[in-house]
Amino acid sequence: MYTDAQVTKFDITGGESVSAGYYTGLNQVINGYLCDLESLFFDRFNLTFEFSFQLSQPCKFNHYLDSLPQPCPIFVHSLSAFDGPSLLVIDNSLANLMLQQVALCNTGQVKLRRDFQVTMENYPLLEETVDDALRLFASSWDRLVACGHTVNKLVSHKIKAKIMSPVEQCVSVRIQATYKGFNSYLEICFSAYQLDKILRSHGSKALLLGDSKPPEHQLDALKHLIEYEACYETSASLGDVVLSKAQLEEALDSGEVIPLRNELQDQVSVAVNGIPLFSAEIGQSLGNQAVQIKGPIEEIRQEQRQKPKPFTKVQYPDS
Repeated sequence: MYTDAQVTKFDITGGESVSAGYYTGLNQVINGYLCDLESLFFDRFNLTFEFSFQLSQPCKFNHYLDSLPQPCPIFVHSLSAFDGPSLLVIDNSLANLMLQQVALCNTGQVKLRRDFQVTMENYPLLEETVDDALRLFASSWDRLVACGHTVNKLVSHKIKAKIMSPVEQCVSVRIQATYKGFNSYLEICFSAYQLDKILRSHGSKALLLGDSKPPEHQLDALKHLIEYEACYETSASLGDVVLSKAQLEEALDSGEVIPLRNELQDQVSVAVNGIPLFSAEIGQSLGNQAVQIKGPIEEIRQEQRQKPKPFTKVQYPDS
């Protein structure tokens, strides 16, 4: 006679959470995209925004549309890595900020409206910034798979944004943009089915990517800036001294000689941007006061520490 087996669940995680998994590839794409958005917004608004993102759980597309505020600017666009169109939803305050970017850069402040309405005048202005933002989003997918983009149309009502079946599952990524007291967002929505195909085929690449890095051309520009255009303040210090206010006033009045403490003995400390880096000797060159670098300051300090210190034994008188 057989009886049903008794099964008891056992938690082997020990309370640990797993940060890598099915959506690892998407996380890599979005993290890289946030870095590019910071640069884009700084170029557009001359302001340093902070960005974060939140990934939604898959839901039916009609439920997602019902959650959107109305009216709001909704861009229908296509990513070549996906077989179908996607949505870019922009909060009204962020859309109005994009329209006021010239005034913001000129005056440093603007007054934003809470509502938004598509007109023949504001559509080209908004589309220019959105096209740049979507171009960066498409290039972020290059970490996993080659991807291009096309902006199809701008609508302001969810009825015009039905790009997939009402019962089809969709995934949205909300990207929060913050600057001081200003908080707004943009949101990208795409088919969960199309996303699943990409992540299953190319998501494993994300495990080898590690932290996202700037493109090589950006690194080249940074190296050129550091090597040829950055300025460094260099100063030579004879030594250090600590005086009270009374001692300082007395020395200034009487012209008293102030001894300096210098651990480098007959050399001086050379600081770059306030940080002591080298030791040097003082001299003249071509009629100018100059210093001759002798080496890294830590090496000279070590040499001074290794030298025997003078010591004289105290002679006590016989009792």
